[in-house]
Amino acid sequence: MSDEMPNAEEYEQQARLLMDEGKYNEALRETSDGFRTDASYMPLYHLAVACLREIGGDEERALFENVLENPNEAQGYYKIGAHFITYSDYDLGLPFIEKAFKMDPDNEYYAYDLSVCYGSRFDIQKAYDTLVRFEDSEDIAVRIRLAYLNILLGQTEGVGEELMKLAKEIPPSVDNYSSVLEVLKVDHMNMRQDALENPQVDIMDWHFIQYGGVLLNIFGESDEEFEVAGGRFVALWLSMEQVQRTLANLLVLLKALGKVPENLFYIDDRDSEILARALGQMLNLYPVPVEEKHTDIKKSLIVAAEADSFQTEEYFFLKFQQEDQVLFAFNQNWLQDLSICPDITGFLTQSIGLPWQGGELKMDTDEDGEVISSPTDDRKPEVIAQELAVEEYEIDEEFEELLGFYTDFSEFLKINHAQIKTRFEFAVESPVPGSYFH
Repeated sequence: MSDEMPNAEEYEQQARLLMDEGKYNEALRETSDGFRTDASYMPLYHLAVACLREIGGDEERALFENVLENPNEAQGYYKIGAHFITYSDYDLGLPFIEKAFKMDPDNEYYAYDLSVCYGSRFDIQKAYDTLVRFEDSEDIAVRIRLAYLNILLGQTEGVGEELMKLAKEIPPSVDNYSSVLEVLKVDHMNMRQDALENPQVDIMDWHFIQYGGVLLNIFGESDEEFEVAGGRFVALWLSMEQVQRTLANLLVLLKALGKVPENLFYIDDRDSEILARALGQMLNLYPVPVEEKHTDIKKSLIVAAEADSFQTEEYFFLKFQQEDQVLFAFNQNWLQDLSICPDITGFLTQSIGLPWQGGELKMDTDEDGEVISSPTDDRKPEVIAQELAVEEYEIDEEFEELLGFYTDFSEFLKINHAQIKTRFEFAVESPVPGSYFH
């Protein structure tokens, strides 16, 4: 059997077979893989239109129809790519924006988004090389991004001066507030990188540099494990003991940083409630769902099972950091952009399963090795939390190195750096290597 990847025509043929069977979503997945191979192959656009018509994807269908009507116009391909990167699907957006930029290589807007796509596929050098030809641009965003990419590449000489220059050039007005924040964000990155002096290409160092953020778990003891996700996790199914240990390590860290909370809140979903109730028993605090009226409460810990819970409009007020307020997400998908990066994250994964959720696949030793799915634990949140809570906890040996790192550089952590009250975004792009799994 050949190890060669199928070409666009072979993806088209497979998509047609699936479409004839009425499997339109599966057919679309085949066309997506075909576009990754060749975004110029027009039969795939016809197939995409036909499938999207069947499933009611009118917005996307119009984008593909526009390319069919205007195949020689770069903007049509760019709009498809821009649509996908809006949803953090840089892997699929990339071939379309590459196509647009190839057709219109002097367009700095295409170059900017193409640079983001390359960066989000962990090729920072290519991201920089794509954009650097526009270094004399009058667009402030282009110049800020180049400074940002220089930091990710370790090319920090002159970055501080460039950021000071940019800060002076931005007119002081409400309309330019986001640009001012971007300059401050990159400046703080530069400051944190300088503090490390010689950062390693691992997720502990770079999550700290990019966000001033804390990670409670790092993956990979071997070079092979590290290469797959750069210290992040791919897929996890946790035991109760692993959840317990992570919650205990969180409290050890908060104590070491002088951030032990006096108030405890959680995002209003079952998983977050279970975690918060467990922490509440360990801290002797009673957790309640967080609301905007709680914004000004100091010395508080806000718990979410998933970092993307902070994305909703309901929790937008958490974008603004309060004194001694800590935002904790037990899990964060490292292939998803976020409008709010948590202050502390338990795990960076592509997918995770919690022990009470059910669905874990196991071999049934009593049934001749049959694969079975674990049942959902339907007990009340407070009952599960009681099982998670531990009365006594001490530093985990595996966590000791992380704790030492964060206490050594505690003054640079976001939770200790109140000069900027805004919690910044989390971006997929990173100098730490990683792999996409479709």
